Amino acid sequence: MSVVVIGDRSVGKSSTVLELANPYNKNCVEIVEPDYETLRENYINPDTNQMVPTRTEEQQPLVLNVQLPGGEKQVNSVWIDTPGEMWDSPQWRQENPAAWQDFKTRLNECVGIILLLPPHRDLVSPNLLNVANDHHTLNRDDLLNFQAWENRLGKWLDFFLQDCSQVEHIAICLHKADLFCNVDKVSREFQYNYAGGTQWWKFNETARKKYFYQVEKNIKNYHQRGGKPIQFFITSIKNRGLLELPWLYLSPYILYQDHNSY
Repeated sequence: MSVVVIGDRSVGKSSTVLELANPYNKNCVEIVEPDYETLRENYINPDTNQMVPTRTEEQQPLVLNVQLPGGEKQVNSVWIDTPGEMWDSPQWRQENPAAWQDFKTRLNECVGIILLLPPHRDLVSPNLLNVANDHHTLNRDDLLNFQAWENRLGKWLDFFLQDCSQVEHIAICLHKADLFCNVDKVSREFQYNYAGGTQWWKFNETARKKYFYQVEKNIKNYHQRGGKPIQFFITSIKNRGLLELPWLYLSPYILYQDHNSY
């Protein structure tokens, strides 16, 4: 079964998966197949040391070692990588109707969706942006202001309602968190307990109250319209603990679906 990582252009979809394969920063989740070096060869331009933009839809089988309360488990998944244009360009969808419809069909066969949202311009700290390293591909002027960001989130929620009705598990991640908070400090509020007792509802409540409170009415409206439950996170490639949380949340569902598919 698949997990789809979606999001607009340059939000960091490929770099997220690459970091999860980095064995030097392993915490509770590690992509072991393909290995880190193979993924680097596929996604890093050796001349610039920058991520290569995804130009076409690609499916990549993944094997992850995940530390769950019952011990370390091997999780088989399929990462469906998509070009950002698929999401932020209506023209692309108009010019590729068959590909778009085919993708939506396969999307509804997935266990879960991870949506990466960039922070809005008003949330970003200029000081933190100044110290950001070369992994970041967004300048502050490239970011949406709050109103435009809220409208974009609304379109994502409409998409989940209208086109993802069969997907049971959705994770929305406010990504590049190192641009708006001290990720090492904040990660202590979202400490995963692999021995058991991780309170996902509490993580969800904390993320919504601290980082999504301005769009609470949008979220409530989505649920009132019959939307599937959403788990909210903040993530960053600068903090492995935060980055792993959506996968730790989804992994038991992947394992359950795999077990029941035999």
